[in-house]
Amino acid sequence: MPSRMSLSSSPVLPRRLALAGLAAVLSSAAVSVAPASAAVTCDRVASPGAGAAQKLVDSLSAGQTGCLRAGTYPQSELRFSRAGRSGAPIRLTSYPGERARLAGFVYIPKGSDYVTVSDLDIDDASTAQTTVQVMATDTVLERLDITNRSRNTCMSLGSNAGWGQAVRTIVRESRFHDCGEPAAGNQDHAIYFENVVDGQVVDNLFWNTSAWAIHLYPNARRTTVAHNVIDGNGRGVIFAGDTSKASSDNVVSQNLITNSTVEYNVQSYWGGPVGSGNLARNNCLYNGKAGNVASQSGFTASVNTVADPLYVDRAKHDYRLRAGSPCLAIVGYDTAAKLAGVPVPPPVPAPDTTGPAVSWVKPGAGQTVAGVLSEVNANCEVSASDAGGIARIEFFLDGKALNVEAHAPYACAWDTTTATDGSHTLKAVAYDKAGNATSAQTTVTVRNGPTVTWAKPVAGAVASGVLSEVNANCDVQVGAAGGIDRVEFFVDGRALNVERYAPYACAWDTSTVANGTHALKAVAYDTAGHSTTATITVTVRNGTTRPAAA
Repeated sequence: MPSRMSLSSSPVLPRRLALAGLAAVLSSAAVSVAPASAAVTCDRVASPGAGAAQKLVDSLSAGQTGCLRAGTYPQSELRFSRAGRSGAPIRLTSYPGERARLAGFVYIPKGSDYVTVSDLDIDDASTAQTTVQVMATDTVLERLDITNRSRNTCMSLGSNAGWGQAVRTIVRESRFHDCGEPAAGNQDHAIYFENVVDGQVVDNLFWNTSAWAIHLYPNARRTTVAHNVIDGNGRGVIFAGDTSKASSDNVVSQNLITNSTVEYNVQSYWGGPVGSGNLARNNCLYNGKAGNVASQSGFTASVNTVADPLYVDRAKHDYRLRAGSPCLAIVGYDTAAKLAGVPVPPPVPAPDTTGPAVSWVKPGAGQTVAGVLSEVNANCEVSASDAGGIARIEFFLDGKALNVEAHAPYACAWDTTTATDGSHTLKAVAYDKAGNATSAQTTVTVRNGPTVTWAKPVAGAVASGVLSEVNANCDVQVGAAGGIDRVEFFVDGRALNVERYAPYACAWDTSTVANGTHALKAVAYDTAGHSTTATITVTVRNGTTRPAAA
């Protein structure tokens, strides 16, 4: 795969065959970057001046940090000639609270392992070199702003020409922009992964590269490219190999890869053997000029989303995601917001317009009720549920408010003795925390008095002689949940007798009334004092009618 690169103290590599046309139009927008953390402890400090940065680097030993005061440090090459060690890297950074600028290229050669470069601007617009070159093991490059103002590749990792292999290189939280000469076609890249093992490129921004932002060619292995914003480059990401090598087992995941101006957002190229185990998954892709994903040769693309990510201001390279971005849930978090120090906005949930579920548990429809219905008596309850939670349940009787419950169990509070016996409607209105409401109602019959029905005589019967318990021809059937206190009997409104124990029988000598129609009434009282009346009409027919009493 083509790339144009020259290495420090090495022959200039020949320009390789280009596969595509010219790169995109350049962008000149400035980038806002943060100063170094105030938590940095400096072992040695340098001030701006020619050669000052190199002198500082040459003075550092394993575990030491060199800090550059704000300003520009011109040199054609900044070379790290010493190695740190595990847990004690050599570190070059800006002075706490300031931001320094290196004017030239940075070279970390084979053997200069465990080097960290952070919180610097690196601008190599003056040489023909790749801006940052890494040939060592366990290099960390973080919070950098890297450009060469459209002159060459911005970063190369490893070499297949004997200069070294980049092992476990970490590139994170950095900005790559205006990398590569447009006239070089597809040869200049943001990061050129020539000979890399176990690299990580995470949480970076890439824009306005003439060729590929991520150029996995020809010998990148087990490299992770995740949570980056890759926008407006000539091309996005390529899995590739040459006549003898093929990049394999690389994972490109949860990136925003958008608006490639020349070719695809994701593609491959194999000059000989075909790579394997390469994955492009869970990325948000949009508006590649030739398409979003090219024919899948040597890589697998899966679970990628094609959608406009809704950048805040793409023209100004503000790649934070606006509220409602369809890509945020795909990539996991807002990388640009993270780098800008702005809290990552949460995904905007769809408005909740679904009411809760609510249904009556007790009493059931058509049930007869009496006394007090309440949570204590466990005889009045509704079931309610909602994904967002229940705010409250309001209870009503025949449209009149009863009570409000905010916590389960959701029970009404109703003294049925305050209502007339007969049919009544209970309604429960459930509200969820989004304010949606759903109602459920049930119809019940209130019967607080005891039950009383005539057994003998029946309505319309002909009666004569004496009606009594002894004659077993005059009794009523009664019942009450709390027990019967008494039953009072009347004929035509005149009291006959009172019975306190079953069987509840009247005592009526029919000969004391004239033959004809008469009304028998039984009034049953329960122990709570409630009463129920049952009246029937009978016809008295005796042979001789006694005169009515005076």
